[in-house]
Amino acid sequence: MVISWFKEREWKWNFLIAFAARFLMYLLTPVDWDSDSYHHWQISYYTLKFGLGEGRMYDLTGSEYYWGMIPHLIQASLMWLLRVNSIQVYRIFNVVMGSVNSILVYRVAKSYYSLENARWSGLAFALFPISVVFDSVAMQDTIALTMVLSSLMVMRERYFVSGLLLGLACYSRVEYTLVSVLILSGFLLRERFQTDSQPYLFGWFLGWGAPMVHIYNSTGNPIYPLYWSLYSVFGGFTSTYKGQPFVYTMYRWLSSRTYLWTATPSGLLIILLGVTGLFLIPWMSRMKWKRYQPMLYLASTAMVMAPLVMPYFDSERVHLLLMMRFFVPITALGLPLLFHAVARLEGFNMFLGTSGAIRVGVIALILTGFVGLPEYITLQGTVQNEDAIADAISEQYTGGRIVCDLPSIVYRLSNAHGVEAEDILSNHYSPHFYSLNTSRTYLEWLSVQDVRIWTYYGERGTPVWFVMEENYPTVFKNIMGEPGMGVYAVDRSVLDSLL
Repeated sequence: MVISWFKEREWKWNFLIAFAARFLMYLLTPVDWDSDSYHHWQISYYTLKFGLGEGRMYDLTGSEYYWGMIPHLIQASLMWLLRVNSIQVYRIFNVVMGSVNSILVYRVAKSYYSLENARWSGLAFALFPISVVFDSVAMQDTIALTMVLSSLMVMRERYFVSGLLLGLACYSRVEYTLVSVLILSGFLLRERFQTDSQPYLFGWFLGWGAPMVHIYNSTGNPIYPLYWSLYSVFGGFTSTYKGQPFVYTMYRWLSSRTYLWTATPSGLLIILLGVTGLFLIPWMSRMKWKRYQPMLYLASTAMVMAPLVMPYFDSERVHLLLMMRFFVPITALGLPLLFHAVARLEGFNMFLGTSGAIRVGVIALILTGFVGLPEYITLQGTVQNEDAIADAISEQYTGGRIVCDLPSIVYRLSNAHGVEAEDILSNHYSPHFYSLNTSRTYLEWLSVQDVRIWTYYGERGTPVWFVMEENYPTVFKNIMGEPGMGVYAVDRSVLDSLL
């Protein structure tokens, strides 16, 4: 099967077109514009430097298990293998894997439908603008989609491998944990516990369960990534509900969303999508669909991913641009079904023919992206401003340690200015983290850690700033930015005199 696949010509052209589009976007955005990319890099880098030696992940801000750990381990492995600490390595990796994903879309369409469908589904995804954009940054979405598409591709032939890949996808993007629960529910409704289908369940439990054991040993919570991701969605990190119990935040979120969803067009679409999915999955089982797998994966993914992005249609434009990535898996899984439906519509065939109708869809997909691509390119400006801050810090830095909470600045200091990993700290592990809130403990922390430059960007620095400004205002000397927010030199003579 594998040999015959690689003998086909179409997949080569598909890969080349997809790679060319993604690599061009990579060249147009030499600076990774997504702030989360740098946090993922930071987790990978510090895991490589400190975490792996202790058998765990590591992050300056305590977020090492908040996201899926598989992409972080891949990025750490690439940095170790190539002996570099550049984020560009993982960006190129994503460019390649995004191109591979277009082949997987091609293969899924060919396996479940037809060669004609495969050609156009693969081409459409190769040129799908949102995929082109997000496959050129160092995010986790690309490799997660690779696992999901691979799972679907082999589902009818290798149940165990398919389930294993779906389970591992849960630790690439946390949202796929909820997606996989829906897929497994539909799978059990359709296949029951037949002998042939049991390996799928065993594979999923292995792919999901093995990393879960490590997470439990490291955090004490076996579903730590999902728990805290949902807590964030429910508003647990906002000023209104911060510190409230999980169940309380969930109840308040559901109450508010029930009202909002019934009052807005996007909310009504979410309700319609959920009702349709909950009806469609049992219906496929009842009607004994033979090729139910693509629809099951699509419906399950759409029910989870679409509600994440739809509310942002009414928010600031930049937030919507960042959340558009959740349309990528829906599109990848939906294109084969879309072109299969188009091919069956005799009305289209009367005017354009099957190929003509598909070409119209492909052209439409390509054209929709031209409007948004320049907006993504301009997003580099925010990171470039943070690079300028890092450059200014490096000019003042003569040794000791730097306290910084922005991963993009940490990256710039490490990659461009050669500051060692052990010489960069975060306010996350200040005395406030350990509930040591006497003012003297902050002086001792600065002294023991040999902090020479302290930065205040983000809420993690707030406890340190308030204690020092109220009790020891002469220790920090502002060297960049507005008072109360910016870069400060630590006056060691004043600090030593106070101790």
